[in-house]
Amino acid sequence: MIDTTANTLANALYFLTKHPDKQQKLRNMLDATSPGGYASRDYVTSKSLSYMDDIINESLRLKPPIIQGTPRETPAQGVQIGDRYIPGHVNVSVPVTLIQRDARWWKQPNDFIPERWTERREEMGTDGGPWLPFQLGAY
Repeated sequence: MIDTTANTLANALYFLTKHPDKQQKLRNMLDATSPGGYASRDYVTSKSLSYMDDIINESLRLKPPIIQGTPRETPAQGVQIGDRYIPGHVNVSVPVTLIQRDARWWKQPNDFIPERWTERREEMGTDGGPWLPFQLGAY
């Protein structure tokens, strides 16, 4: 069994450690919402910071907790994927990591850019990218 929450949080902390500018941005936002300091922070105030969601989403995009795609069986008549025909009743799978780092859909696909989920969403083309953090999502 995979603990997706622990993996995601560990990866988010890893990325924040590797990108101190993003860590500082988050710290500044938390400080701004809690002028009384750490002791005055609460869940309601903290959950209003969309940047925390951005960090989690970007961590899930770069390092999904389930990296291997779930196998699917092609329909009886087969399926055409790009220039390749796959016969019917064949199990196929694509690693989620490859999909979520594919430059056809993601600008700067290997870079940790949490802002792609909100403030830079249009610029980064985020809405067009396949998003499968837990094997389900939008295509």
